[in-house]
Amino acid sequence: MVGELMYAFRVMRLPLLDAGGGAIGKIDDIVVVPGRALEAPRVLGFVVSSQRRRIFVSTSRIATVDNEGVRLKSWDVDLNPFHPRPGERLIGKDVLDKRIGDEVVSDVALAQSTGKSSGWNVTKVRLARRGLLNPRASYRLVEWDHIPSLFAPRLRSTPRLHASVTCTQVTWPRSCAHCHSSSVVCLPLQWMTSDSQTCSKKCLRTNSSA
Repeated sequence: MVGELMYAFRVMRLPLLDAGGGAIGKIDDIVVVPGRALEAPRVLGFVVSSQRRRIFVSTSRIATVDNEGVRLKSWDVDLNPFHPRPGERLIGKDVLDKRIGDEVVSDVALAQSTGKSSGWNVTKVRLARRGLLNPRASYRLVEWDHIPSLFAPRLRSTPRLHASVTCTQVTWPRSCAHCHSSSVVCLPLQWMTSDSQTCSKKCLRTNSSA
């Protein structure tokens, strides 16, 4: 079951609240990763400004998200600096204001799902268009899979561990020939031959050596 829609632009202006309702930071951005198979992109957590640091707060630590703020289940937070990982996308930095043809992404709708796979997911994308003769923008709301490239991970390779082995560390809904994980895909890099693909889950084996 999917709950009420909440828009990323609004969420990124909410305070982070501790379990007692006290403000301890501000939501700066939202971290999403691709869903499995045909599932919608999943919200992994929030980038928060707190005590002059940018930190990461996982959705598993969030009790509620409403107009008052994003409330934690507990009183403490991990103050380690936030560093984006391969495969992650930041809605504010990477998605909003991105041009799609003659339209621009103005917002992203999120919804909380309940049941076996509970959590927050991307559901819709709000697109804006301005005409040459009409400065007032017109808007339309489309399903996220209408423009799935918005949430596709950016490929980034790690340093080589062997001349024939390089790990892309990109999560994607296909299975690996070696570790048989359904949450990774073997992706070829431009300088590798098409039959020398490596697993993104650090199994460190190439398809060509099977």
